[in-house]
Amino acid sequence: MKLQLIYYKSLLDFAVEKMFDSIGSMFSKSSDGKYVFSAGWSALKLAKAFEQCLRDTMLEFIKPSTVSYDKFIVIGSCWPKDNLLLKLRDSSYFPVKLEKMIKDNPGIKYLLKEKDICIDIGMLNCVFIETFNKLFNDNYALKLLGEDFSNVIAVSHSMLDCYALFKVIKWAYGHSNCINVWKEHMQEQTQHLVAVNELISKYVPKKTCMNKSKELKACAKEVKDYLKEKIGA
Repeated sequence: MKLQLIYYKSLLDFAVEKMFDSIGSMFSKSSDGKYVFSAGWSALKLAKAFEQCLRDTMLEFIKPSTVSYDKFIVIGSCWPKDNLLLKLRDSSYFPVKLEKMIKDNPGIKYLLKEKDICIDIGMLNCVFIETFNKLFNDNYALKLLGEDFSNVIAVSHSMLDCYALFKVIKWAYGHSNCINVWKEHMQEQTQHLVAVNELISKYVPKKTCMNKSKELKACAKEVKDYLKEKIGA
C-alpha cells in the first residue's frame, strides 16, 4: 500500500479553473477593465457549483478502492493566523502588509492570483474550506465520489500548513511509501490561487529551526495517531 498525497490547494487550482469556465458568462467587464461576478449567487449556490467541479477534479487523480490498495490523502492546512511558522518570523524580514492582511482577514486562506477578477473572496474561501471540512465525513466523501472511493482520507492540523503536514506524513510512513501526486501528475496545471500560508513560508527564512520544536513534535504525533486510526496501520 502506498499513500498518495494530494494537496487540497492543488485540487483547488483545477476545480477553480473548471468553475470559472462554467460561470464565465456571469462576469461583466467594468469600466476599469476588471471582470466582476455579477450573478448575485448565494454561498449555497456557489458551493454546489464548486462541489461538482471538485468532484470532477478528484476523479481525475484518485483511483477507486476497487482497483487500488492505495490510500489517497487529501492534505488541508491551518488558518494562517495559527501557522506554527509565524513563531519563527523576523519582523525585519516579514512584510508588514502580509502581517496586517493575516490579522485583518483571519478567515482567508486563499487569494485569487488574477488581480482583474472581482468576486467575494470571503465567500469563496468559506465555500472552499467548508467543502474540505465535509471530506472528514466518510459518508460525504462516498456520496461525492461514489461508493467505490472508501480510500479517500482528509487530514489537516490546526497549526500546520500543507507542506509541514506533507513532511510529517512522510516521516510517519516513510519516504518510499508516500507519493507526491502533484509532482507526478499536476505540475503543469496553472495556479489560480495563492495560499496565504505559502506567503508566510516564503518570508520565514529559517524554517528548518521548526524541526527541533517540541510543538511540532506534538503536532506530528497527533497527525500520526489520527492517520493510524483512519488507515489502520
